[in-house]
Amino acid sequence: MSAHSHAAIGADRRPLPPHGRVLADLRAAGKVPKHGICVHLGYWPQGDSRVYAPLAIPAGEPAARYSWHIVRDLDVIVRHQGAPLEVQAEAVRELLRWAPRRLRILEDRGDVFRLTWVKSVACGIEIERLSEVVLGPWQRGSEVAS
Repeated sequence: MSAHSHAAIGADRRPLPPHGRVLADLRAAGKVPKHGICVHLGYWPQGDSRVYAPLAIPAGEPAARYSWHIVRDLDVIVRHQGAPLEVQAEAVRELLRWAPRRLRILEDRGDVFRLTWVKSVACGIEIERLSEVVLGPWQRGSEVAS
């Protein structure tokens, strides 16, 4: 395991994502973060998040390296600072396998933010393409991990 990963093993024997131990302990105690989770794509969260429980996918590492069972039935934002579309799509595909309640992508360009809904409570999967990148071969309602 890399220096950034946790020794804790997830529900499917993969390590938890960086910063995932706190959230796993919270879920094990039957609690959830009040405002959901923010998965920082390609960079480390700065400071202490008071709004979202922070997780990270380090630059150059695939989201599939980690166990994301801790996002099931929670609101998730994938936040990035200009990550390539392929990287965003891979992270979204992996997170959707674990059935988050909502999933959004937040592009943070410093003075400009763009929010894209991927999955909502009312509509389920709302987009199947992230620009030109196909997010995955799922069918509506079947994004639960096998």
